[in-house]
Amino acid sequence: MRSLTLLCSFVAILGGGCALTPDLPRHFSIDDSFVNDASSPDVSIDEPAIILAGAEAWNAVCREYLGTDCLVFDGLVSISGGFTLESLSDDKHIVYRGVDDAIYQFLASEQNYGTNGFGTWEDVLLFTFQIAKVYNRDDDGKITIRPATAEEFPNRLLSTSIHEFGHFLGLTHDMDVPDSAMYCRGTLVVAITDRDIENFCHTYSCIKDPP
Repeated sequence: MRSLTLLCSFVAILGGGCALTPDLPRHFSIDDSFVNDASSPDVSIDEPAIILAGAEAWNAVCREYLGTDCLVFDGLVSISGGFTLESLSDDKHIVYRGVDDAIYQFLASEQNYGTNGFGTWEDVLLFTFQIAKVYNRDDDGKITIRPATAEEFPNRLLSTSIHEFGHFLGLTHDMDVPDSAMYCRGTLVVAITDRDIENFCHTYSCIKDPP
C-alpha cells in the first residue's frame, strides 16, 4: 500500500501548492531487460550500473541533507510483458526500460506528469525518446532526430535516471533553471545541482540548509 505524507509549504516555486512526498527509504528493483539490452547502441554498456549511479546521486544528497539513504535497490526482476499502465497501481516499484513514448504522452495529458506531484506514483519510467534519441534543431527551427551513439548513450541514460528518480522521490519539474537535473524540458544534466538540492529541501525537512 502506498504511504504518503502531505507537506504543504512554499512549494509554489516548483509548480504550486502542496507536495506529496513518499515515506523513506523507497525500495526499487530494475527490470532485467536492461541487461544486454539489444536496443542499446552497444550491448556491452552496463545499463543497471548507470541507473544505480543515478540512484546513488540522490542517496548522496539524502545522506548529507536528511542523514539517511532515500533509495534502496532490491535487485533485478524479470517482468513479463513489460510496463503497462496497470503497473502504476501494483504496489511494486520497478525501473522500466524502453517504455512506449505514447504512454508518456498519455501520462503528460492525463496525470499532469511531473508537474504537481510525482512523475509516476509507483515506478521509474525511462522513455526511449529520452535516452536512445537525439534531437537537433537547425537555424530555421526544423527538428531532426537521430539515434544516440554508443558514446552518447551512457550520459543520456544517467541524466534520465537522475531526473526520473527525482520524480520517484516526489520532486516536481523545475520550470525555470535549464541547468537543473529536474528541468522540465529534459536537458542533459548528469549531476544533481544546487538548485535541485534547494528544491529537495523545499520538499523534505533537511537537517542543514541547502547551498
